[in-house]
Amino acid sequence: LFDIIVTCDDGPEPKPHPDSLRFVLRSLNERYGIDAPGTICVVSDTCQDAVMSFTCGCLFTGVLTGTATREDFVQLHKPITVVNSIADVPDILKIPRRPHRQAKAVSLG
Repeated sequence: LFDIIVTCDDGPEPKPHPDSLRFVLRSLNERYGIDAPGTICVVSDTCQDAVMSFTCGCLFTGVLTGTATREDFVQLHKPITVVNSIADVPDILKIPRRPHRQAKAVSLG
């Protein structure tokens, strides 16, 4: 399901420190030649992950299934897409809803 999985054991600092996301960005570059953080979208239900993604120069989509509200995401004063459900993400990111997807999936645990 995921192309890259990063857990708290994989880096010296836990989230929201950007080291785990920087590790993912390096891995995406090494494995797939993806080297532009501005083309990567972090999807999460926390404001801490939003801050981490902005620190690394990534895009962010907030999902309203956790503790963060739409207002919490808006108060970050950054360009953010907010969706009600993770089920809305493929449409927002224009990912085909087929098993043989082109997008790379990453989990930051």
